Amino acid sequence: MSVLCWNAQGMGNPWTVQHLRSLVKDFSPTIIFLMETRVCDSEVRGLKLLFQQYNMLVVSSVGREGGLLLLWKKDCNLTVQSYSQNHIDFVVKESSNAIWRGTGIYGWPKQQDKHRTWTLSRSLKTDQIQAWLCFGDFNEVLYTYEKIGRRGNNISEMTSFLDACNFCNLEDMSACGVKYTWSNGRRGEANVKKIFDRFLANPDWL
Repeated sequence: MSVLCWNAQGMGNPWTVQHLRSLVKDFSPTIIFLMETRVCDSEVRGLKLLFQQYNMLVVSSVGREGGLLLLWKKDCNLTVQSYSQNHIDFVVKESSNAIWRGTGIYGWPKQQDKHRTWTLSRSLKTDQIQAWLCFGDFNEVLYTYEKIGRRGNNISEMTSFLDACNFCNLEDMSACGVKYTWSNGRRGEANVKKIFDRFLANPDWL
């Protein structure tokens, strides 16, 4: 069982689709969560043909902003519980009868809306005892060392993010490979890099 989570930044780009095909070929993920697809339901027919081994849930973008896509292999016993423009929540029952919960989240990118990400995260917490894996692009860092470059961090938003994680009993899972998952694309001293994408899990998962 493996999960691929990727901010695609537009599935209307042929290069992006080709890159996704390469990722699927190389890693054969059981579950794929894509963010910022920037397409609506009627525009993903080609993807359904390319990935026929997967079931698919499409959350259409609003214009050319946002959009989510969840794919899972047809032999994966996955049930979607809820979804919105910023999340997809599901439950998986494995062949061993083990049951776990997964939640893909795309955090609000605009500063004035970021509090909505933490409200959403808190609302998804349940009292049910089960393994929970939460992943996505949260559009915020958890700690000051997760950013390099000019200008300081928004301490208030970092604290709110950490408070939401503590409320949901979720811990950051260690990552390997490329450290920073977002860059402003500028050169020299104007360059800023941050860790926005991550996997979180509760103690029952760990």
